[in-house]
Amino acid sequence: MNIKKTYIELAEIVSTLPAVKWVDLWSNQTDMFDMELPFPFPAVFIEINSDNIESIGELAQDINAFVTLHVAYETLAETYKGSYNQNTALAFFDLLTELHKLLHGVNGENFGEMNRVSLRAEQTGDNIIQYEMTYNTVIRDYSAVKQYEQETVSGGLGVEQGEKPEQPTNNFFQIEL
Repeated sequence: MNIKKTYIELAEIVSTLPAVKWVDLWSNQTDMFDMELPFPFPAVFIEINSDNIESIGELAQDINAFVTLHVAYETLAETYKGSYNQNTALAFFDLLTELHKLLHGVNGENFGEMNRVSLRAEQTGDNIIQYEMTYNTVIRDYSAVKQYEQETVSGGLGVEQGEKPEQPTNNFFQIEL
């Protein structure tokens, strides 16, 4: 297991929601629209960080990770109370709820159980509503563990029962007078 496989698995899970039109690795795409590859909305960007990594033996580690989903939703509808298209604008929160139902408590082949720990609005400007939802999980990383291959030996090698070999006398500590 490693971070690359975790990202790929999470991207596959998030992509199962029909409302999500774009899944990508987070690289501040919504901060630099003019420099980015155009993408459709709603978009979910996945960011994986950790500031707590524990060695668990034989060079394996548990990465206590923060997985943050940056969820971006484009709308020209108004969110203010009483607007005629408020439900259209607030459909963004339905998407957040669906993502949360999909991820909270789930575990995969490459990560442990996901637990939501944070939800925050992000400032993007223009007509983009964006929130970040952060989950804790553990990624067990075996990438540095030594890999050994098992070999089959043929050609008459074997172990036979024999007699105990004679032990030579150790005269190293004997002093002759």
